[in-house]
Amino acid sequence: MPEYRVNCDDNGLPISVSVPRYAFKFATVNANTLASLSESYLWFSRPSEFNDIFELPTRVSASFTEDQLRAYLRANIAHHWPKFGLTPPTGDALEATLDRLLASNPEFLTESFRYLQDARRDLVRIHCLSMRYDDPLMWAHYADSHRGVCFVFNQASLRPAWIALSVLYRNRRPTANIADVLP
Repeated sequence: MPEYRVNCDDNGLPISVSVPRYAFKFATVNANTLASLSESYLWFSRPSEFNDIFELPTRVSASFTEDQLRAYLRANIAHHWPKFGLTPPTGDALEATLDRLLASNPEFLTESFRYLQDARRDLVRIHCLSMRYDDPLMWAHYADSHRGVCFVFNQASLRPAWIALSVLYRNRRPTANIADVLP
């Protein structure tokens, strides 16, 4: 099987990726697994529901200026507000709204940013697969101590619908900074 390789730049961002032909999913045989097979669906978990508290933790940096927060909200408010049933203001109305909110609640932008980031994280779903079918630890941990099953997926049929990323293990938890995502 070809090896899965991710070449990253100095910031840890992927530059190029080669994907193996097959991916493997270890599972316990239970009602959920049988329903998944009979109804032809896969379960994608929220990262906040993972059983390991050290998987995917990210800190959000609070070291940003009011101008950076305003720029972030200007760029993203039209996308986020409709999710909550709100019609976003535009132009001068947007600036007036930001001014009014800042005057009544100086922490509004920081709180809003954190709330929007939580909402965004809630939209992410992950389906973990392995590149190896013969890993004893995967069989022990995810396939009910070697009593479970291992599903085989052809990567070519999955790629149009999924984004395949390799797990990158780090010694330190990454920190997201709003200034890094501004337009």
